[in-house]
Amino acid sequence: MKLNKIFAAFMLIAAVAFSACTTNNPPVGPGPGTGNNPGGNTPGGGNGSNTGQGTLESPFTADDVIALNGSKTGVYYVEAYIVGQIAGKSLTDNAEFTAPFTGSTNDDGSVNAYNTNLLIASAAGVTDVAKCVPVQLPSGAIRSGLNLVENPDMLGQKILIYGSLETYFSAPGIKSPSYAKVGDKTFGIDPTIEQKEPEAKVVTVQEFIDAPESTEVYYELTGTIGGTINTTYGNFDLTDETGTVFVYGLTKEFIAVGSTSNDKSYASLNLNEGDKITLRGFRGSYNGKIEVMGAYFVKLVSKGEGGNDNPGGNDNPGGNTGGTTPEGAIVFDADTDKGNASTDSNNATEYTITKDGVTITVSSGILGVYNNESHYRIYKNQTLTVTSTAGNIASIEFTCTANGDAKYGPGCFTASTGDYGHNGDAVGTWTGSASEVVFTASTNQVRVTQIAVVVE
Repeated sequence: MKLNKIFAAFMLIAAVAFSACTTNNPPVGPGPGTGNNPGGNTPGGGNGSNTGQGTLESPFTADDVIALNGSKTGVYYVEAYIVGQIAGKSLTDNAEFTAPFTGSTNDDGSVNAYNTNLLIASAAGVTDVAKCVPVQLPSGAIRSGLNLVENPDMLGQKILIYGSLETYFSAPGIKSPSYAKVGDKTFGIDPTIEQKEPEAKVVTVQEFIDAPESTEVYYELTGTIGGTINTTYGNFDLTDETGTVFVYGLTKEFIAVGSTSNDKSYASLNLNEGDKITLRGFRGSYNGKIEVMGAYFVKLVSKGEGGNDNPGGNDNPGGNTGGTTPEGAIVFDADTDKGNASTDSNNATEYTITKDGVTITVSSGILGVYNNESHYRIYKNQTLTVTSTAGNIASIEFTCTANGDAKYGPGCFTASTGDYGHNGDAVGTWTGSASEVVFTASTNQVRVTQIAVVVE
């Protein structure tokens, strides 16, 4: 009996010693969850550690998005599988995982031939809403190409999507995606490609309403601000003689689709009900309501009752024609002196124009056209360099398409040497003595219709 007790004690000591020597336990096998963090403790099977970083090279998974649970916000890449959609207002009660899929319902009760969201998960075939991430489908190529009502073959497909991590349907979700890829098909605008301010087609409100939805085609509209105005984001009705359309957010400057959310710059424009403005944006819709989306300010045409017309508005609405061309100046006119400038807004390049011993070099820009008038376009943070082999430069006069410090105006330039300034109109003047002067579009893009250079 005593020997048995000694043997039992020995075995107990050996077991404890073996346990102490094996502190690195072997991996636990997959539990009942799906995806990259199966069987974890957080909702959806995640264990709280991300398998991706949200980059193109290492995108988040759906489980990562769920595990983050709103702790990380911003625009990221997510890779997952399309597993269904939400056909109503509740993720829990209205999720659909099999065809036929139901179109979204408008505020007036009518049903669309498409839906405005997807459900994605870290594995195909998931039907547990706790393991799903709802994805908003904005109007345009992403909605038309991915919604399951019109594209049931997308069910089960692996998708890479670039969008904002936000709460959606009261759950960790993805809103306002600007780009998606399924197999070799792409939808929206690739965020790895730098977006330049697009050309825009001038239309009436009714022509805008009649246009097809697209996030890639921009329109220019002029109308009067009215309706209920959101002064934080710039939401309001825009009315002209042909009709009224809702503007879903107006920013001070162009913001590329998907690059960021509304920057709340509307208030800085000092606009009010009754002001007549020109803006640009693309044609979208929400819940069946046609809207101007991605809208940005172009110019103030006139103030409402009691206001002053065009205080620093863009595109020269005040009709400034510049000053008198200096005597003996070498004049570069954008309508006739084009050099090797590109006219493609998606193909900005360096270009040069030489005349009578003076050379104009733009580091990155194009030869643009607005209202049938050509202009040299110098993009923000790019340079326009004037050099002379005919003698030192004594003065340079720029005639721009906008006034003063407004976007496209002469006040957006800073000079490398000499004295440079403007009088609040469309003309910027440099004086000094130099064989080369570099002008940087420091605060905004600059558009110049004429450059007059006087050489000593």
